[in-house]
This record gives sequence, C-alpha cells and structure tokens, in this order.
Amino acid sequence: MESNKMKMNSLIGIRMGNIDIPQIDQDKLDGVITEVSQYVDLLDDTIYNNVKVGNPHASKEDIILAADQAQVLDFAWELPGGMHTRIGKGGHTLSDGKKLCIRIARALLSHAPIVLFDEVTNNLNVEDACYTRQAIQALVKLKTVLVIAQMKPVTSLWDE
Repeated sequence: MESNKMKMNSLIGIRMGNIDIPQIDQDKLDGVITEVSQYVDLLDDTIYNNVKVGNPHASKEDIILAADQAQVLDFAWELPGGMHTRIGKGGHTLSDGKKLCIRIARALLSHAPIVLFDEVTNNLNVEDACYTRQAIQALVKLKTVLVIAQMKPVTSLWDE
C-alpha cells in the first residue's frame, strides 16, 4: 500500500472545505479518505476476506452487498468456491479488472466518504475497462471520488 506521505502528496492543492487536505491530521484523514490504487496488493486469501478488508467489522450481508455493487459477484460465483475462492498472493489468479472490482468493493464497504483513485486503471485492457465501468458507476453514486489519471480514456470511465 502507498505510504501515507505519498497519499498526502498526491492531494496537494485539493481542499476540503477551507482546509488543504495535506494539512489535515493523518489520523483524521484516514477515516475520511480511502484509496484505490494499482499498487494495493490483494491478500493471499479468499475473495470474501479481500473485500472485508474495506471494513473488518462489516456484516456478511454488507460484504455481499458491496461485492454485488462492485460486480465481484458476477465473476466470483463462476469460480469453484464462489466468494470463498482463494485468489493467491496479489490476486494473481484474477485479471486486472477483477482485482479492481475487489478494490472498489473494499471502498464501498469502508466508512470513508471520499475515494481516491490513483492511476488505478492504467493497466486495464478494453475488456477489463468495460467490465469495471458498472462498479465505478456504483461507487460514484455513493461516494465522492477523486481521480488521478494521465490518460483521457481512463477518465471517460466516470463519464455518463
């Protein structure tokens, strides 16, 4: 996971109310912003437990709802163990788009009202980008989303 200092540096120039985000106490910021980054490793665990990382105290129903909203259930139920399928270190058994859906499910499950997407879709192919579009659309309906992206096609995932 990116260091907190790197996360703060990526938010320079962004204000929350009248306060520059990098000036907010880190402990308070962690409760307000959750990050979806291409560098976040998935656990060598089940899909269910990887989604649960977004909120370790979430109920089973909330975990399944977040997975459904993020399109995780669409692929999980096709796997032999469903949500209890182990995905290997870093999610190496999944495509980049499926990994992104799990990261989005984590963000949906978290209590943080702001989600920072940091160059997260750079490695997606066309099929994965189309696959994750619905997950991203579910997220922007429920959270404030900040997108750091250098490529215009990436930002078009949020356009409607």
